[in-house]
Amino acid sequence: MIFMENETGFGSDYYIISQIENVEKIAKQKGLDLYSTPMIIGFDVQGPVVKLTDASFEPWSQIKSAILDFNRNKSIEKAIISGWDLKSLENFRDTNLGDLPISIIGELGSIINYENHIYEINPMKDTFEFYNMELDIFKKAAEKGLKIAIQGNASKNVNCFYFEGDGIERGDIRNHFLVKDTDITTNDIYQSIITSPFNTDNFEYNNNKDKICFESTIENIEIIDYVLRQVYTLQSVRLAEENENKISIRRDNDDNINFTIDDMVTFSKEAIPDSWEIEPNSDYCIDVIHKNNGYRPTKETAAYELGKLRFGEQSFIITNIGDKKGDVLTGPNTIFFAQIGSPAENYCIDENLPYIPVVNAIDYFHIMAQITNTTIKNRILSEIPQIQPIYV
Repeated sequence: MIFMENETGFGSDYYIISQIENVEKIAKQKGLDLYSTPMIIGFDVQGPVVKLTDASFEPWSQIKSAILDFNRNKSIEKAIISGWDLKSLENFRDTNLGDLPISIIGELGSIINYENHIYEINPMKDTFEFYNMELDIFKKAAEKGLKIAIQGNASKNVNCFYFEGDGIERGDIRNHFLVKDTDITTNDIYQSIITSPFNTDNFEYNNNKDKICFESTIENIEIIDYVLRQVYTLQSVRLAEENENKISIRRDNDDNINFTIDDMVTFSKEAIPDSWEIEPNSDYCIDVIHKNNGYRPTKETAAYELGKLRFGEQSFIITNIGDKKGDVLTGPNTIFFAQIGSPAENYCIDENLPYIPVVNAIDYFHIMAQITNTTIKNRILSEIPQIQPIYV
């Protein structure tokens, strides 16, 4: 058996054994064959895998060794399942988890990276609605002089905008590993604009006032979005109104601390069209989710799609660990692990949903490793030919 790491708060094999029994109970209730069915072993990043002291994505020290408890085999697919953008998640995986074969479900379930192939689920056919939504945000933010940073999402179905979120007591963007120790200037952004693969004749850089001016059009917003989303991800810019239907942006790391979460929610409801769902977060960001095309991305739906990519027509089980409502799995072939005391656990209790309470991903990985490694052993034994008697 596995001796638990100190960071989980538990230190005995008895804990692992009792938790396996709890998993077996849920599997039995759902009619799942726990020890012979292929599995997606999913895990959220923030909370379960990394410490929440800041936005630096510092992983718990024993995470990698815990993941390595899983034997490599044809029955198991490990997957990050997160709301973060694909760029951030790929960077985190490659930097902190090394060469471990781990798929990624990102952007609240709108995008999948499986074997380094990118799959977007139900991509937006007409991007006009997306850029029009973003134009509304920029124009109204300019009216109020607000500061915005954009998460580097690959999909346009799910987007994340930070408002006045650089400080450690707010969104803590400056500690995000894509931003930390960078010193990006307004002129850097302007140079990326004019060298981008677009027509940028309408952009002007005012060196004296350190700002970039442009007309508030769909075409120009597409260029700004490209630079702030893909080139300078999560680098904050402050917006302002200019003359003749123009707005401006300039780099700014200083938050308006008088701008509150309630202000952010009010602003978002005023600025964002009804065809988009708004999910406010406590770190001064708004998730904006397209809902008008009859499809609403979820992490669980994406996990099913990953399972089809990995296992084809075979039946499979999906497990996940998370700390928020959006991490919870409810389907008939799922088993969910909630971090103790988290909103995810509270949601499971309120809705009377079955779940396994765990401290973080370390004990989760050890529990599932024992189950899946037993599965491997049983499969290997079943494939050994029966011993035939020898007659002399």
